[in-house]
Amino acid sequence: MRFRGFLLLALVTACASTDSAIPYVEQAGIRVERTPAGERLVREKKALTPDFPAIDSFSVSAERGEVVFSAKRKDSFDIGLVSTDGSPIHWVPEDPADEVAVQWAPRGNKISFVVRGRTGDLVRTVHVPTSAALTVDFPYATVRSLTWEPAAERFAVTPRAERP
Repeated sequence: MRFRGFLLLALVTACASTDSAIPYVEQAGIRVERTPAGERLVREKKALTPDFPAIDSFSVSAERGEVVFSAKRKDSFDIGLVSTDGSPIHWVPEDPADEVAVQWAPRGNKISFVVRGRTGDLVRTVHVPTSAALTVDFPYATVRSLTWEPAAERFAVTPRAERP
């Protein structure tokens, strides 16, 4: 049993790491394009977003035809939603802290992301059709990875403890 738990932890960490050093991976034809002015999301040759100073992460829901992404707008990273056809961006209510490591839940109706706090991280999930949000606090810890179970009822988190 211990061996299986270790493999699960390694899989969770490898598949959903929130470290920014991971290169962008194309998803459903959507990719990050680097330009002289910054970074933007594109589908084939069509820009879905304007240029931002940086894009932390993005995730595509083919069923909904939407892309959720984390982009640096002013002083922090914020979460936005845009259709795969390039509609106007709808922003999730912003937090003054960075909102990063965004992803769709497997059933495609919820998004999750990490809010980097001064005294620890938060994991926020938002039910997109209703805008209902749930926040889980990880005091004095940094969330290293997050992954959803296939039924999208629960998620697993790998935290790294910090000293207060």
